[in-house]
Amino acid sequence: MEPQETGYPRFSFGKTVSDLFGVIGRNLLLLCGLALLLYGLPSAIFTAFFIDSVLSLFSSAGAANTDTLFAGWFSAYWPILAAGVVGGILISLYTQGAMIWAVLEDLKGEHPTFGRALGAGLRFLLPILGITLITYIWIGGLVALPFLLGLGTGGVFGAVILFLFVTLPAICFFMIAFLVAVPAAVEERCGVIDAIGRSWSLSAGHRWKLFAMILIYVFVAMTISSAFSAVTMPFMSFDPMGGGSPFDGMMPAMVIQSFLNSLLLVLTYPAIAATYHNLRIAREGVTQESVLDIFE
Repeated sequence: MEPQETGYPRFSFGKTVSDLFGVIGRNLLLLCGLALLLYGLPSAIFTAFFIDSVLSLFSSAGAANTDTLFAGWFSAYWPILAAGVVGGILISLYTQGAMIWAVLEDLKGEHPTFGRALGAGLRFLLPILGITLITYIWIGGLVALPFLLGLGTGGVFGAVILFLFVTLPAICFFMIAFLVAVPAAVEERCGVIDAIGRSWSLSAGHRWKLFAMILIYVFVAMTISSAFSAVTMPFMSFDPMGGGSPFDGMMPAMVIQSFLNSLLLVLTYPAIAATYHNLRIAREGVTQESVLDIFE
């Protein structure tokens, strides 16, 4: 259902894309620097460690049973792996806060800086973590419910049908409804529940457009990611040790791909922030000038 006419500019895909690429063009070095330093570098380091440890495991496979070696490897490294996963999530949320803050500052006519973006990422880390936890707990419950009901009654087929035709559409709906909760928390300094409520309100009447935008973004992101994979393929044949192992090139290829994939964030987080900005204009008529007037 379309929202009631308010006299404000209508939310449009074209205006959002225009704002997105305008922001990226004005802040390309800043956004790339945030993505590479905050996310790409830690991801590359962890990837290098993980691949090195796994390749070391398989290089010893001739001396003992592989299952035994893997059990010993997991026993020794599981704390590091767990810390890496948790750390990766926190780094991703930190990067999200820093980049979304920078984009929203630009859309207000301000000039975001690297140092202030780092501070903003830290300042909004806990609210973003809260939004993320609530979102994925809710979605996880939607995913688990039909299978719990199906397994409890022995109707696995019914559970699958329920998941495909009820749960999956519900997951898509709530992901769209919560899409701009993070920029709402960053821009409006509201709490976790209020930010989710703001996202629900701002997205109302525009959710089919948002769904189409997400599908387009997924297609573009998959295309770019495939191109990055193609770029790193030549490194798979790189043999730095001269041993002729087919795995020798895996380390540089995966590390380079970690850096390249982090650049997708330059498109992802600004897109979410630009979407929030234009949803708010469509709903409330908040323009760059009216936002700046608040601080004068």
